[in-house]
Amino acid sequence: MKVFLAGPFFNKEERKRVRDIAAVLQDVKGLEVFIPMKNQFKPLEFGEPLWKKAVFSNDVIHILESDVMVAIHDSGNKPYPDSGTMWEIGFAYANRIPIIVYTEKDTIMNLMIAESGRAFVYSLEDLIAYDFQTLPSNTYKGEII
Repeated sequence: MKVFLAGPFFNKEERKRVRDIAAVLQDVKGLEVFIPMKNQFKPLEFGEPLWKKAVFSNDVIHILESDVMVAIHDSGNKPYPDSGTMWEIGFAYANRIPIIVYTEKDTIMNLMIAESGRAFVYSLEDLIAYDFQTLPSNTYKGEII
């Protein structure tokens, strides 16, 4: 099974969360994981037109090739989620790719994200226990806006 791991990686806390979740998916669950954080076309200059097109196209291709998306809702110490991750969730949903939303923090979730997720996990332990073969669904337990 191929997993697209969507999530912010703009500070130390976010990068650690991506690495921890990727380790569970790869090492514990034995899944093939595409991690955008590791595919940023470093030979190209950040922000230049070619870099933007390459990163965007690469993400789109890998989302479409995925069997499931694990999306990190938490965004470091910000009170709102990462807009790029939210776009990736919408794109996956529109293409009928099941989305497992990972959210550790007690944040308020937008209704559209809460309804897009097939399942919600609240810790690494929940992620370890989740059955990626049957992809069971559950509903978001927190507050929504």
